[in-house]
Amino acid sequence: MTGLPIQAQDTSGLLPEVAAAKTRYAYEKQRWDQWVAVWQECYDYALPNKTPFYGQGTVNGGQRRNQDIYDLTAAIGTQEFASRLLAGTMPSFARWADLKPGTQVNENQRAELETRLDEVTEEVFSVIRRSNFDTVAHESFLDLAVGTGAWMVEPDRRNWATPVTFTAVPLTDYVLGMGPFNAVDAYFRHRRMRWQQIEVAFPNANLSADARQRIQAQPNGEVTVIQATVRDWSKIDETWTYCAFVESTGDKLDGGVYRGRGANPWIVFRWSRSAGEVYGRGPLMMALPTIKTVNYLTRLTLENAEMAISGMWQVDDAGVVNPDNIVIEPGALIPRAPGTTGMEPLTPGSRFDVSNLILENLKFEIKRALYDETLGAPSGTPMSATEVTERMADLARRIGSPYARIINEAVYPTIKRVVRLLKDAGRIELPQVDGREVTVNTTSPLSKAQNYEDVRNVQMWVSDLVGTYGPEMAAMVSRPEEIARYNAEKLGVPQKLVRSPEEAAQILAQAAQTAQQAGAPPRMSGGG
Repeated sequence: MTGLPIQAQDTSGLLPEVAAAKTRYAYEKQRWDQWVAVWQECYDYALPNKTPFYGQGTVNGGQRRNQDIYDLTAAIGTQEFASRLLAGTMPSFARWADLKPGTQVNENQRAELETRLDEVTEEVFSVIRRSNFDTVAHESFLDLAVGTGAWMVEPDRRNWATPVTFTAVPLTDYVLGMGPFNAVDAYFRHRRMRWQQIEVAFPNANLSADARQRIQAQPNGEVTVIQATVRDWSKIDETWTYCAFVESTGDKLDGGVYRGRGANPWIVFRWSRSAGEVYGRGPLMMALPTIKTVNYLTRLTLENAEMAISGMWQVDDAGVVNPDNIVIEPGALIPRAPGTTGMEPLTPGSRFDVSNLILENLKFEIKRALYDETLGAPSGTPMSATEVTERMADLARRIGSPYARIINEAVYPTIKRVVRLLKDAGRIELPQVDGREVTVNTTSPLSKAQNYEDVRNVQMWVSDLVGTYGPEMAAMVSRPEEIARYNAEKLGVPQKLVRSPEEAAQILAQAAQTAQQAGAPPRMSGGG
């Protein structure tokens, strides 16, 4: 996808920022066009009800788009994939990330800062739970099955109780641009809008006299609006320029500058990415040949079943029986000429029984590609906590690097963006989330699966010490207080439930003093 010719754009008479955005959009749109064919195939077989790439801007609501689908393995598997992955990374009504002190925080201030950050984290997820995040995230994770998911996180000026609103942006509605450091540095959202909607959506629009005349004459006429968010590499600090304009006329609708971490409203995440490509490649794209084969074999099997039910017949052409008037149904009377054999069944030369075996194997491969039923379907009694943990651990092992990419491109940026919006609204106060003073740790079920493994390793080590050398030696070698804090951190226990080291030391001193006053020897601590 390199070496694309730059198409000449007529930017005469346009504002400089509009001209620059329009030129960049036209170039990146050529890259987007090269992906449309394979994206549409994924939509056709696995997400048929999503708005298609072809025929945008036309009235296509209510149309049937699944009439060519004969097997639902991919369609159902994609829904399950999105739900399962969302539950493993960003589950509904749960706290799937924590704000923690960074590496440059002084140890003397860490405990106090952890308590503050725990309160801030609770406020962040209180806002997220009251927003529309859960519905938006599932829509975007469906696109992640194709390869790339996206949503926008913007302030909601209409509702003070939920100051943050999320918008799922499908693959049909945005174009990405690759920057000089092999990362996304340009986002273009293109959408169809009516002229009468523009003034409502963009109250500060700088419309020309011709545009205002069109609003009066054709209020329901549709145009394409481009919203461009492009990284400004001339600035040392993270800076993004925003420009919204009408593609056909060049009228500027809005503009501005976003500065600082978390200022960019776009959250774009990929499943996996090939070198030099800006868009991701998902499990649906990998399984597409098998999905098409299963759909084709299922159609042939249905045709064979129809022949088995109604049969194929041959008849002598004696001029008495008209094949066009024959109806094969119960109780039908079919005439024949005297002395002729009439109609005789025709047995096909091959059988389609083998197709069932082939289909089952191919369907299993599709489910496996979509990480469906990794450890088999749960049955019998409800799953225990250990079984749930093992399922998540197995899923995390199978997903591998795409899981890390989702964390880095979806989880961390979303938290940073919500924190930025709450800080701008004056609802929270904390240092910058930059990894040095404040960092983000994921606490999703998939990440906890590894944490549970770490906790079990520590517990096994302590058990071995006690069993081999006895409890007194185990207390001398290990540090029970630190082990308890380590387990609490790994299991995501809120900081306010754990005593600080100073409080623990004070309680230990009081216990020793009480024991000494009672005449009993002080109990040995596990301080090492």
